[in-house]
Amino acid sequence: MAIIGGYVFLFLFDNAFHSHNFCFFKLITGVACPGCGMGRATICLIKGKIAESLSYNLLAIPFNLFIFIVCIWLVYDIFKKKNTFYEFTTKPLNSYIKIIIFFILIINWIINIYRNI
Repeated sequence: MAIIGGYVFLFLFDNAFHSHNFCFFKLITGVACPGCGMGRATICLIKGKIAESLSYNLLAIPFNLFIFIVCIWLVYDIFKKKNTFYEFTTKPLNSYIKIIIFFILIINWIINIYRNI
């Protein structure tokens, strides 16, 4: 429900996200965070503006795809009365996967900082 509520919030306050910066990290430090632009990117993605979405944050497509898969997975678990999602999330991540995710976030952060200079 929280995920759906977040998307509804983004969609309802579309204009506010284009005219204001809601990133507390950027407001405090003056530096863009790895997630800066994700709200605007998600709104553009919902509207089918893929190129514009990528211009705000490169991780918008994989992040929203991940959220979509999680929602489908959770609905599946609810209807089948299983706990496969919970079991998956409680397994520890492989060190290589952690390193890959870390470098993806760092590269995205560098791109966000460069775009916002």
